[in-house]
Amino acid sequence: MLGEHAALLSRVPGVSHRFFGRIGGTSPHPWRSLNTSFDVSDAPARVEENLARVRFQVGVPRGALFACTQVHGAEVRLVQPGDDAALVLCERADALVTTAPGLAVAVRPADCAPLLLAVDDGRAVAAVHVGWRGAVAGIIARAVASLCSAALVDPQRLVAAVGPCIGAQAFEVGPEVVSAARGLGVDVEPLVRPGRDDRAHLDLGGLALALCAHAGVTQVERVGGCTASELERYFSHRAEHGQTGRQLSVIARVEPPLLDDAAFT
Repeated sequence: MLGEHAALLSRVPGVSHRFFGRIGGTSPHPWRSLNTSFDVSDAPARVEENLARVRFQVGVPRGALFACTQVHGAEVRLVQPGDDAALVLCERADALVTTAPGLAVAVRPADCAPLLLAVDDGRAVAAVHVGWRGAVAGIIARAVASLCSAALVDPQRLVAAVGPCIGAQAFEVGPEVVSAARGLGVDVEPLVRPGRDDRAHLDLGGLALALCAHAGVTQVERVGGCTASELERYFSHRAEHGQTGRQLSVIARVEPPLLDDAAFT
């Protein structure tokens, strides 16, 4: 089976999810191999085949997998039955929410943190793209509020997982980033350590976890490693100087398919 899964989300009934990396696709260097973005100069036919493999792993048909154009902001888009996946892909947003059975929502990071959420009974799901700008803009709180509103539940009913992203050892930021993070109302001091000169290393995944808790989500876990230091497993925009692909993190309102893990080892 391709990708990684979260133990907490795996226990939610009627929900399938995966944090895909770069393994298992058709794209050559520099996108090798499971690139899921049409915007990085990879051949469209290869991207289509990679997305077909993703859909197979998650258990949704063509036209049922939705992503958007990520802009490091705080816009949340509700995906509904009858929406056109190609049109949603052109919309600018950093989180997608759906209550529709049979649909999947996804984000495409390459160092930023993917956040997948579900209501504990599977009635609604969300995928969130969390970079430091989006975190500061409030994308997590807005996504949580949108998911709770759509499903008519409190945040305590949500289950969440933060997927593979750039690790603190590789994520050196300027003082303005640390200052902005300190203004979010959470304790970021355990997530920051000194870097060169006035710079610092920030634990982006840890920040996403802290902001989930701040938004009232208590059932949260972290999955995967550092995108920048594990290039055999993940795409990294920073470590590969922009010449790379995008990995997909997906969550769907479908039963997970029964697949043979040994076929992909």
